[in-house]
Amino acid sequence: MFQDEETERFFQVVHLFQRTAMVNLGLIEHPEGGPRFNFQEAKEAIDILRMLKNKTDGNLDKSARAMLDGVVSELQMQFMNCLLYTSPSPRDRTRS
Repeated sequence: MFQDEETERFFQVVHLFQRTAMVNLGLIEHPEGGPRFNFQEAKEAIDILRMLKNKTDGNLDKSARAMLDGVVSELQMQFMNCLLYTSPSPRDRTRS
C-alpha cells in the first residue's frame, strides 16, 4: 500500500495526531470508554499537524500532501463545529 517504510511511518504519525484530536473533540470514543472533551489537547494535536504540513511543504508526494491537507482541513472544521455546539448561546451569556 505504501511506497516505502518512511511513507508508512509518516501516515502513522498523521493518523496518531488525527485520532488524538478526534478523541478529544468527542468524535470517537475514548479508549477508556465514553466521549471525552478536551479542546486544548485537540488544538495541540491539530497545531502539530499544521506544523508538519508547513515543514514538509514541497517534500511530500501528491497523495501524501492531499491526505495531510485533507486531515488538517477536516479537523479544523470539526474543531470549530465542536466549539459552536458546546459554547453557551448568546442568550445564556447575557444572563450571567
